[in-house]
Amino acid sequence: MRKIIASIFFTACLVGFSSAGSSASRVDQGATSENECVRCHSRLETPAAISSRFLDWRASQHAAAGVTCDQCHGGDPNARNAAKAHGGMPPPSNRNNKLHEQNAPETCGSCHRAVANAFVESVHFERLKGSELGPSCINCHGHMASSAARRSFEGESLCTFCHNTVNGLLPQRPDIVMKAKSTLDAITRTSYMVGWINELLAQADQQKLNVQAEKEELRLLRMALAEQKAGWHAFTLEGPMIKAGKTFDDSVKVKDSLIKKLGRQ
Repeated sequence: MRKIIASIFFTACLVGFSSAGSSASRVDQGATSENECVRCHSRLETPAAISSRFLDWRASQHAAAGVTCDQCHGGDPNARNAAKAHGGMPPPSNRNNKLHEQNAPETCGSCHRAVANAFVESVHFERLKGSELGPSCINCHGHMASSAARRSFEGESLCTFCHNTVNGLLPQRPDIVMKAKSTLDAITRTSYMVGWINELLAQADQQKLNVQAEKEELRLLRMALAEQKAGWHAFTLEGPMIKAGKTFDDSVKVKDSLIKKLGRQ
């Protein structure tokens, strides 16, 4: 099982490569400029494993939001001495490490509360808690979460490693993989529709049209979509898929209303 989990982690890292170049320019310089962890690790060129971890963070949404090393790993971000900076940071294999597999949901949940709440209700977490053979946040999102599986084929690949691998430790369940793909398809298309609505609202504002009703609908759509994205992490799948389908139908109505007001029918 650990080999399977390692494969998941590797795949998640590969997924992250696609977004690395575009994210790096969005680092929150104000939040990181005085951080000694960032200052020191930005100058390290060897070993490659350490410098690549820093660059992985720099390309991440965490860096863009000003979330620095110490907020997840611990340590002293004001210390210039390496021993002091790394004080109180046990190795990742130690159960006391904040990002040990069993602790990651709590650490990540300090910001991603709704997602973590859904995950701890899942079978994945139950297995992680009991035998340590279930996946944790890092296994699917990568160590620095420089990327997330947003497209259905990415999620399909991740789920396949455990649930549909020939000669794997788990029985092959292609139905689970397909259901996961369908759920991500349902969520992803709604996300794209929300982006389309944003574009149409900007155009409507330029024309000084009255679109207050559509803006309120968009607010509700975003709330529903956020709930479905969080619900995905409980891995019950069917519930979020059905809800995402309804949210998509609602988003199409908002889009059509805006197109009509813009005179593009």
